[in-house]
Amino acid sequence: MAIIEKHILRLDVDIAAYIALPRRNGKYPTIIICHGIPAGPRTPGDRGYVEIVENLSIRGYASIFFNFRGVGESGGKFNYSLWLNDLKGIVDFTYSQNFTDTSKLCIVGFSGGAIIALNHAVHDGRIKALILGACPAIINNTLFRSIFEHARKHGTLRGIENMDMNSLIEKLREMEPIKWIDKISPRPLLIIHGGKDELIPVKHAITLFRKAGEPKKLKIIPNATHKLRIHHETINIIDSWLKQIWSV
Repeated sequence: MAIIEKHILRLDVDIAAYIALPRRNGKYPTIIICHGIPAGPRTPGDRGYVEIVENLSIRGYASIFFNFRGVGESGGKFNYSLWLNDLKGIVDFTYSQNFTDTSKLCIVGFSGGAIIALNHAVHDGRIKALILGACPAIINNTLFRSIFEHARKHGTLRGIENMDMNSLIEKLREMEPIKWIDKISPRPLLIIHGGKDELIPVKHAITLFRKAGEPKKLKIIPNATHKLRIHHETINIIDSWLKQIWSV
């Protein structure tokens, strides 16, 4: 049975985080989960990323999920650039915890959260492995405008109401994954993508994989959609790959 605790990190805004541990005592390979841009409300019965950290802890990992600012239980207003600050705060916190095996610290980012995960990991040597799920290679103006408009409509990103879309897209372009992906090497990289991703075509994953340095691995889940976290194969792939690279 996983031990799940809620924490509030006092950064410049309050960041809500959930920590799942296999047991109370001991050091564990540790995984930080970065969610994507929430474009719409969660469907009934969907437990979200808490279910992922719970499943990972059952498999022997300490795992942490948090809400970026402007999302869910965290405070503040949405600011995509400052999501990098939020992730740094979570990494600082995680690195200092007794349960963290600092030689085995991994970030898993999904979709828009994968962009943040990559941009952070490039500049932080404490991150020993990186997993990108449903990650775009380039920023498609039309797609991201649509995502942000849906978020505005459904109120899933606080503070986006009066944001200038052109400025927001330009900020995103500075973090475009294709510009940074080759800088993760020589640390291990896993790219996961759904074969039926309705938002980010599979070719984005292939493009990133080709540009990335070694060691790297690409896993396409044939019937998976953009929301990889709802597909059980995703957890199996993450677990298998980490056990392989870390011999755990």
